[in-house]
Order: sequence, then C-alpha cells, then structure tokens
Amino acid sequence: VGDGNHSLATAQAHWKRVRKGLTPEERENHPARYALVEIENLHCDGIVFEPIHRIMYDAPDFADHLTARVGGEGRATLILGGAKARLSVPSDPAEAYAAVQSAIDGYLQGHPDASVDYIHGAGDLEQLCAERHGTGVLMPALSKDGFFAFVAKKGALPRKSFSMGEAYEKRYYLETAEL
Repeated sequence: VGDGNHSLATAQAHWKRVRKGLTPEERENHPARYALVEIENLHCDGIVFEPIHRIMYDAPDFADHLTARVGGEGRATLILGGAKARLSVPSDPAEAYAAVQSAIDGYLQGHPDASVDYIHGAGDLEQLCAERHGTGVLMPALSKDGFFAFVAKKGALPRKSFSMGEAYEKRYYLETAEL
C-alpha cells in the first residue's frame, strides 16, 4: 500500500471485530470482509511523491548524533531552530530515509524524553523548528524511478518516506471526521 495504509488497517480492524459474531457462512459474503482499493500507475503525472520531513523535540544533541551516523553524496537540510545547514545523506533518497530513520530510532532508544514527529511541507517544518526549538530534517523527495528497485532489494520503505500529495490536500480527513 503506497498511501491509505491507515484506512486499510482501520478496515481490517473493523472486519476482525465484526467477524467474531458471525458464522462461517455469514463471514463468506459479509461486506465488511472487503475493502475498496484503487490501483494507480505509479508513473502517472497525477501521482506526486511529496517528502515527509522529520522533527526532533527535546533532543539538544540530536544534530551531532545524526551527522555522526549519516553521510553520503546526497543532500538534505538540517534545521536547528531557525538556522539551516547541509546534511550529507546517501544519494538515493530511499537510502537517505533509511539512514535518517535509523539514526532517529537509535537516538530515541537512548533518550526517553526526546520525541519525533513527521511533518508534511517544508514551510511547516521550518515554522515548527523556529517556534518549538526543534531539530528538523528537510528530507529529499523520493524518486519514482528507484521505488521498485529499492523495494525489490531491501523490502519495505522506511516508515513515513513519502506522501501522495501535499498536506493541505489531506484536510478532508479531518473535515469528514467531524460530520
């Protein structure tokens, strides 16, 4: 599942609850057993991979931790409060996500007061870093060209590697939840 994995997981959890009270015959054709999915051509111009950035809170030495563990010929941007610095990452954006996420996970294990959040939109990340004194990582966009090669070689992409569309396009999730 490229996007919509939360919706699919919710549908699966709903089915698991519903089926407990059903006979095997009732389970066979119950509508909650099925999920509606849409299959898209990954290379369609309408499918846009937007990066999902990272921000660390209560992590004063995270920048040092990250730069000591991540490197390469690629580029990401490290944001400390309001200041920006270049962060060397692997040149393959999927590898960059894997390296940065691994460094975050390692840091969190040794720093229980620290936390991470995943942010859509560079402007929002910069604003949060400035307002809340976070350490942000402005991630590179994931390439469609290397998508299947990475998955075939390494398996699933690291969590929160991309979003299909900008954050403002996802506002309907909140608006429809209020109906």
